[in-house]
Amino acid sequence: DHFHPATETEPEPLKRQLWDELAYARAEWRCYFVRQPAPTGLADAVATAAEFVGQEPFLLSLGDSIITSDHPGQLLERMAQCRAETGAACVLALEQVGAEEVHHYGVVRVRDGGGPWLDIADLVEKPDVQAAPSHLTIAARYIFTPDIFDCIRSTIAGARSGARELTDSIRLLVQQGKRVCGVPLAPGEARYDIGDFASYFRAFCELAIRDEKYGYTLRQYLARRQDDLGA
Repeated sequence: DHFHPATETEPEPLKRQLWDELAYARAEWRCYFVRQPAPTGLADAVATAAEFVGQEPFLLSLGDSIITSDHPGQLLERMAQCRAETGAACVLALEQVGAEEVHHYGVVRVRDGGGPWLDIADLVEKPDVQAAPSHLTIAARYIFTPDIFDCIRSTIAGARSGARELTDSIRLLVQQGKRVCGVPLAPGEARYDIGDFASYFRAFCELAIRDEKYGYTLRQYLARRQDDLGA
């Protein structure tokens, strides 16, 4: 609503510039919004989209992670290709992280075997590093079939959090014998987690200094500040 064209008065120049940059606002599709009544977990949030999805496969993209790429769109293209070739009930984007980070994410165990796609044998949500089955973590992009909604309904909320975790719902897919596949991030693709202030600041800085329009002046400013602090 904030970026919607003004109908009664001429919009401010900055607002008009922002509107012109939002190509999605003029796309030939519609946006619908639903609200999760209470913070009862990601699985419950996904369940609110069930009537929009119907019987079609759908993409889930979490807003607290930004994925940049030298070739925008290719990760989702690879995931869609994986889904088309395998018929998987779920396709996950995967990122290899350091041992100190695994406790922040859902972590997967991969079956041995060849092929262009990784077959997922098990998943665990936010494990301790000693219990983690690997350092391959779910990178906030998913493709599902509607099978996931039955699994969400069968997912038990965590005893301490009271939340139903989507990773646990995907684990039920695996246990039911449904195929779950993973597509690793490729060279030139990077995930920026912006789920807390510290990670948001890092992501903002990294993306800002690479910006084509403002990056050069920001890098100059940071270099001057570093010199000032060093002095």
